[in-house]
Amino acid sequence: MIIHVASVAVLFVNPVSQAQNVLQCAPTAPEPWWKTLVQVLLSTIPVVGGVWIALWSFHATSKKEGEHWMRDQKMAEWKGLIQAVAELEEIMPLGEVGSSAVDGIRYKVLPLCNRISHVISQALFVVRVLSDHGVQPEIYQLMRDTDSAIGRTEAFPQSSQADKMALGTPVQNAIAIRKRLQALHAKLVSLARSDLSLD
Repeated sequence: MIIHVASVAVLFVNPVSQAQNVLQCAPTAPEPWWKTLVQVLLSTIPVVGGVWIALWSFHATSKKEGEHWMRDQKMAEWKGLIQAVAELEEIMPLGEVGSSAVDGIRYKVLPLCNRISHVISQALFVVRVLSDHGVQPEIYQLMRDTDSAIGRTEAFPQSSQADKMALGTPVQNAIAIRKRLQALHAKLVSLARSDLSLD
């Protein structure tokens, strides 16, 4: 048992005596300022690089989304205008002389003409293309001629033979307007394809 107590006492005494013999190291010289600066710069390069990549990615994404949004707006405006002109083309010819269909067509044509005018006046994204190619005056003239053709069709049965010759037959007037509408429709489709870069 004495050996055991002695071995335990050695355990306590030995570390205490070792703790007193701590070696003192000489102080190290401070690093030069430029080494510290280089370390700081090297540690900030990944952060700056990451921020730059994030900003570049954000800019590229927002530019692409803006172009996509602009294309969608143009497509909607072209679609509305082309559909209205196609509907106007579809209800031509105006009908037979003296038929009750003439009044029905007038009630279809006038709202369509108003819709076309509204689409053109509300256009923001395709207005430059329309004005560059003279589409607006062409559409307005075509709508006036359509309205005039309806009036001539209504007046045709009561007209004299000389007036009938001057008026032209309702079918001739309707066919002429329909051909102009077909040409306008083809022109609008071509302009839309070009503006939306679908060719």
